[in-house]
Amino acid sequence: MTASDSRARRRLPLVLAALFFLSPVAATAAEFCVATTLALQNAMQQFANGDEDTVIRLRTGTYSFPIDTVNEDARLTLAGGYTDAGCAARTLDPAATVLRPFGGGNPFLVASGVEIGSVTFRDFTGSLTLSAQGSALFGDGDLRLTRTRVEGPLPLGLQLNAHRVYLNETIVTGSGSDNHFTGRCAVNIHGMDSGGDLVAIQHSVVSGNPAYGACIGSSFANEDDGFQVWLDNNIFFANAMSLSIEQTSRHVRRNNVIDANVFEYGAADPGASGGNSTANPLFVNAGGGDFRLQNASPAINSGRTTTFAGLPQYDIVGNPRWVGPAPDRGAYESAIDGTETLIVTQVGDSVSPIVSGTLRWAIQQANASQNHSAIRFDIPGACPRIIVLENSLPPITSPVTIAGYTQPGSSPNSNDGGLHGQGSNATICVRIAGNGSAHGLRIPQSAGSLGRLNLSGVSLGDFTQAAIALEAGNGSLIAGNVVNVGQPIGIFVSGSAEDTQIGGPDPWQKNVIQAGGYGIALNPPSRRSIVENNLVGLDADGNGALRGNDVGIGISANDNTVRGNVIAGNGSGVSIFGGSRNRIAGNSFGLKVGFVGACGIPPLPACPPRDLPNTAHGVLIQGAANDNRIENNTIAHSGQSGIRATGGLRNAFAGNPVWNSGGLGIDLNDAGPDPVDNDGASGAFDLANRGLNAPVFLNAQGQARRGVLEGALFSTNGQYMLEAWVSPTCDNAHRPMRRLAGYGSVRIADAAPGDSAFGVFSMDLTAMNGAGSLVGQFITVLATEFTANGLANTSEASVCVPYTQSEDLFSDGFE
Repeated sequence: MTASDSRARRRLPLVLAALFFLSPVAATAAEFCVATTLALQNAMQQFANGDEDTVIRLRTGTYSFPIDTVNEDARLTLAGGYTDAGCAARTLDPAATVLRPFGGGNPFLVASGVEIGSVTFRDFTGSLTLSAQGSALFGDGDLRLTRTRVEGPLPLGLQLNAHRVYLNETIVTGSGSDNHFTGRCAVNIHGMDSGGDLVAIQHSVVSGNPAYGACIGSSFANEDDGFQVWLDNNIFFANAMSLSIEQTSRHVRRNNVIDANVFEYGAADPGASGGNSTANPLFVNAGGGDFRLQNASPAINSGRTTTFAGLPQYDIVGNPRWVGPAPDRGAYESAIDGTETLIVTQVGDSVSPIVSGTLRWAIQQANASQNHSAIRFDIPGACPRIIVLENSLPPITSPVTIAGYTQPGSSPNSNDGGLHGQGSNATICVRIAGNGSAHGLRIPQSAGSLGRLNLSGVSLGDFTQAAIALEAGNGSLIAGNVVNVGQPIGIFVSGSAEDTQIGGPDPWQKNVIQAGGYGIALNPPSRRSIVENNLVGLDADGNGALRGNDVGIGISANDNTVRGNVIAGNGSGVSIFGGSRNRIAGNSFGLKVGFVGACGIPPLPACPPRDLPNTAHGVLIQGAANDNRIENNTIAHSGQSGIRATGGLRNAFAGNPVWNSGGLGIDLNDAGPDPVDNDGASGAFDLANRGLNAPVFLNAQGQARRGVLEGALFSTNGQYMLEAWVSPTCDNAHRPMRRLAGYGSVRIADAAPGDSAFGVFSMDLTAMNGAGSLVGQFITVLATEFTANGLANTSEASVCVPYTQSEDLFSDGFE
């Protein structure tokens, strides 16, 4: 038996503090619109002194950047390019907002999360350090640079430190020095805990730097820490050495321009990498800092149509990102199209003969072409224009874009999310009625790598198999559509289809998917689909679900990502049937998108209820479904369990508020609480998450806002992470987890082979995330095994214990 620290009067020295650092989540946000250096300095100082997430909008102009700003408890957003006094109108071009050094020194910015967009850093004479110190485990710790320029000299380079680093349409030039051994690359990217870290760079340019261009990881390391690196559609060119990737063999390079100057710890993943080139990208004037592409550039129309972080809507200066058969590589998008355009001019459908101007004719013509084809619409008459099919449309065997928003009267969604207004306000004028046909739009397996569909602005429904079926091809994009009126599967991804994107991060990409047996089905051997920012089961306004789906998203394939979706009004929200290494993150289950307008604060009326249940489980895991991550989701009002696993190993559940479930919030194996038994028994690995026991012998006490939880975990030898959750009510048939109240760890070292032992723990509790007081609340805690490969098996939540007030607990000065 071991103990982390059994003394309640001492702050727990966590063994995994570096891995599981958690900053309190700010309950409010501050916003500033600034037009002068003084106003910027004041806004940054208020951020540093407060505990609020802060957004600073900068009007166009030149500013002096503060020497240092530190606030590890809140997020900071710096957004440039605003052109009016109220910071409502904006240009995305980073050249319009310039940040220069304020005095000497090496400025640094530290926050729990950092987001910077549409600014240029210029003339910094040392280094510039940006750090996001939050916890990746609980949805923080990300650093994002979007449409950003970093111009030298900056001899010590741009230093980026975070659990997750995203560079999107960023240019770094004239920076670093010829001594890369000391981390003086143009851009230096370091993670916080190695194995759980992520670097994603897309549509960026790192060029004309005197030393290494981009250095990811520690220089010349000799260990494989296993963090993920995704490089899509970038240009790393004409540096002393363009790219160095250390400490990981888990890197993927796709459709980049990278000259021969590369150092890597291990070869890029051959199963996912490809399409890279060493050819000169032919910049307009690289020496003068103009990284636009000449008309003859091989980087034009040669990028990937889907990227790990989601294809952006605009390029670095605000031009449409995708013009032509594929997006350009690098930060700029040229106006060179290169597609064959076909116009649909009538709603009729005829199989024999096929009539010119119909959708069936357009797909037939596209299939006959060797080039990428764009199908546009100009059908006379008012919206909607309904195409009633005689039978299934021709299968798609060549790359094609079907652009429904080109139909007059159409408009894409412009709601940008937030707590309110996440529904879609898109006007879709082109509707395809299946009329009992088997499929709507389909890429058959026979299409192989030639099949690719980019579909937007279309409504589909009434098919006997699937509205959209993608059985082959690489990089199809389904964005900004509506799937309803009923079919067994709304969007079906299977066969050799890879890297499919359904939805995306930008508002226009949001799909509305309902009225299916399965709203979305991801079947093997397809892999690496990304399902993002969709309404699954809900109506377009996000506040009802007249149709729903039997299963919102069904997954039996591997290596998929489901993030940022609203999933409500279905049977089960997400069901994983044997699929492995899938990530379900940052989704909302069982809730409407929110009420638009002021409410809730007297004398205003009460806010309407937001519950919109998934009538079965929130997330269901069955069969040999291994190594899935269910993290940072909100899971409410499930008719059965919030998260239910009846099989599979190493499925980790972290950072998920779960409440008002019909069964247990987290339920393993048979329905209802599992007994506390020997986790080392011979049959344990036949159980879901090896039947890891929930923590026991809990006691929670302290002052109103800070206290201590003591308890024990009975299991096999190893290191375990603990999450404590607080709820206003609790019963042991449901065990809700409403707000995170603390985290900790415990180590067990005394268990004999085939047996279990107790590990005793003590961890701090804090009223956070809007919880005014812990007094009168109930605490529950769950454990997650931590291995060399990261988080593994998670337990059910423990029994609920009431928090009791003890005013003298911290009389030694803890507070």
